[in-house]
Amino acid sequence: EPAADDEAAAAAAAAAKGPPGKTLAETEAEIKRLAALAEAVQACGENFVSFRMLGVSCYGIKEFLTAAALSLRADMLTELTETFDKANVKSAARYQEISDRLSMAVSSAEELDQMKKYMDASADELAALEGELAKENEMYAAVFASGHELPDEVVEQYWDAMKYPSVITGVLGECEERIVRWKFRFQDELRSDQQGLLEDIDSIGAVVDQFVEMGDIEAVEERLQYVQEVEAKLKSLGNKSELYASREELFGMPQTEYPQLAGINKVFEPYAAMWKMAAEFSRSLPEWMDGPFTDLDPENVTNLMDTWYRGVMKAAKTLTGPPKDVCEKLKDRIVAFQDNLPMIIALRNPGLRDR
Repeated sequence: EPAADDEAAAAAAAAAKGPPGKTLAETEAEIKRLAALAEAVQACGENFVSFRMLGVSCYGIKEFLTAAALSLRADMLTELTETFDKANVKSAARYQEISDRLSMAVSSAEELDQMKKYMDASADELAALEGELAKENEMYAAVFASGHELPDEVVEQYWDAMKYPSVITGVLGECEERIVRWKFRFQDELRSDQQGLLEDIDSIGAVVDQFVEMGDIEAVEERLQYVQEVEAKLKSLGNKSELYASREELFGMPQTEYPQLAGINKVFEPYAAMWKMAAEFSRSLPEWMDGPFTDLDPENVTNLMDTWYRGVMKAAKTLTGPPKDVCEKLKDRIVAFQDNLPMIIALRNPGLRDR
């Protein structure tokens, strides 16, 4: 009997350490072994052994070893229950995230495309989640077979996780139906938007046709504001044309070209450039003529005058009507100011010092 007791004590100690990273099968086997060990200890020998001169009570050691084995078993069951519950919580949470994402409404073709991609990508994750649920079923079976009673909230969490495969199947079906409806809706919206874009292009074309007939160099600030407004409108229309083209690509539709927009930009650009030069010159001239002479930077002034002169000469070859007259007047003013450049360069030479 003492040998059997020593063996039982050694087994209990070994179980207490246990190999790390046990599989579920190993854990289940260990739980069963500890239960059997407790029973074996109780059945091992008598509680009291009489000898000729004395008697030995084995009751205390048997109770100790039985309690140790059952305690280890209880600890393993507690740990398994916690692992089981955490796995259920994690699976349910991830299923819910996928369900929520698939149930979201979309408000644009781009969001619809992202939804389709997400639904396609979720197939692999859903398959992996089903594998996790299978493991959780195995853990539940192991705990149930041990006779260990699970807390109500753990059981509820388990069944909550188990419901999701059927729930997600319904969510996927509904999502597919919504995608089809959204696709038709956004295609209709795209056609309407493209029609609106064509109308806006015609409208801005008429504005540019009026603009290229405008003259009067004295109204340069007003013309510059006009240029800025038209440029903003043309940029907006260009952005829309690119957006609609990308949506056509998403839907697999033929690409629509907008040659009118490119033509309007081509017509508008030289006139806009001329008015910008006129505004820059008209703003710089008072500063150079009436501002502190010591503030003049001869290199900067020379570079600007050279840029404007080359620009105005180029514009004079392409512009017509009143804008061409403005261009000629601007050239005359630039040439007139150029007469001051030798004096500016000489007097603002860095080699000269204030005296």
